[in-house]
Amino acid sequence: MEDSRLMPSTEQSPGTPPAVFVRLQQGGTWTDERSFTRSFTIGRAPDCDVVISEPAVSRRHAEVRWQAGTWQLADTGSRNGTYVDGARIQAAPLSALCRVTLGQSHAVVQLSVGRPADAWQTGSDRTALFSRPGSVTQLVQQLERQDSTADIGSEAQRYREAVARITKRQSRRHQLIVGVIGAILFTIAGVAVHQRYTLNDQAEQIAALRKSAEQSFYAMKQLELKLAELDSQIAQNAPAKDQQMIRSVQQELKSQERRYDQDVRKLGIYANMSERDQAVLRVARLFGECDATVPDDFLAEVNKYIQKWKTTGRLNEGMQRAAAAGYIGTISNALFTNKLPPQFFYVALQESGFNPKALGPVTTSGYAKGMWQFIPATATKYKLKVGPLQHVREFDPEDERFDPMKSTRAAAQYLKDIYLTDAQASGLLVIASYNWGEGNVIKKIRELPKNPQERNFWQLRKKFPIPQETHDYVFYIISAAVIGENPHLFGFTFTAPFATNLQ
Repeated sequence: MEDSRLMPSTEQSPGTPPAVFVRLQQGGTWTDERSFTRSFTIGRAPDCDVVISEPAVSRRHAEVRWQAGTWQLADTGSRNGTYVDGARIQAAPLSALCRVTLGQSHAVVQLSVGRPADAWQTGSDRTALFSRPGSVTQLVQQLERQDSTADIGSEAQRYREAVARITKRQSRRHQLIVGVIGAILFTIAGVAVHQRYTLNDQAEQIAALRKSAEQSFYAMKQLELKLAELDSQIAQNAPAKDQQMIRSVQQELKSQERRYDQDVRKLGIYANMSERDQAVLRVARLFGECDATVPDDFLAEVNKYIQKWKTTGRLNEGMQRAAAAGYIGTISNALFTNKLPPQFFYVALQESGFNPKALGPVTTSGYAKGMWQFIPATATKYKLKVGPLQHVREFDPEDERFDPMKSTRAAAQYLKDIYLTDAQASGLLVIASYNWGEGNVIKKIRELPKNPQERNFWQLRKKFPIPQETHDYVFYIISAAVIGENPHLFGFTFTAPFATNLQ
């Protein structure tokens, strides 16, 4: 007969589930417990109910559901599996207290039904816990018919005590039990070793596939830069051999794109993601960043800035202004002409809210002015006429920085120059450069190796402290671009300015 203290409380009404108490093991200690009386999710994604930031944990790893009058733990298609007390499960009913391991990693979750875990693990309750049906200890205790009131700290200790008692009695019956215990433990050890090697093989395969994807992606970036170099060096009336060289680079670029897309599909990066998180990775790729190797904190950071956009009307107002004035077409056409992603459109949003008469702060070179907030020196470099009021914070009709068409063409050329030279086709580096100041960023960029794989925004963040203003600037722009992919998905009312078909 089972100890009633190990059964979930039955005081609730028939349709009311008992609470499930959850705590995580982190660095050898347990977190505070949380309780749920509804179904809840466990995973690495920031919108899961129980978030575990471990690489082996899938974004949505498992779910605890109330079904048919009992709590059920279900694996939701995780990459590395869900284990209850060492056994891998797809779906299983929860016992009063169980230990769940996600992906055979250090991610350990303790689930208890009806009362907190500590209430199950005191005095005779703990003895009853280690006597749960199906355990080797229970088999020993049933044969011995001997009560125990010792406060035992681990199940392994109980095994040792049981074996000691069996040896002392020198009974054939107990000797047989010892053999059974040894055989079971040997089998468990063998299964554990097999699982470890299987998981190691899987981890090695995933790591190799991720490396292959990364190499393909940055080979694409090298080819893009090579193609841009050829375009700038070879006139339209170039000899046939030069045209053939361009076609050859274009064909190799398409081949690398196909290879990269295949690797991404095999990795299943998008398979277990929400539609919102998928949009974040797609936009990162549109900006020229590798969506297969974005840092672990990138999704959470972008989602944080998406929430910030929701606290202000600035995005909706800016998009309405741009649409009413026809700036969407003007800006996207200028970017297309310069072979840049249309998502750089949102730089003007962050700079001025698409206000062509915007007046910015003073700099050592005068005031930043216009939709793109050019300072006088950069405006002159890109052939914009600077008016006589450049040292005064006033609108100047003679200043071409206030001309939406001319300033947009100059901005597109400026962005292209950064994108194809020092930024090595990293869109986020370009955005950082635009805000922090070309001289400030490029000095630091040039200290990085000159190849796209090691010269990008992630590497810049690792090696140099970035001003908070620049960090905000980059993440406001990329989060606005994510929202712009499907505004209604994120709770905004404006119409998506661009149609993208990147899968």
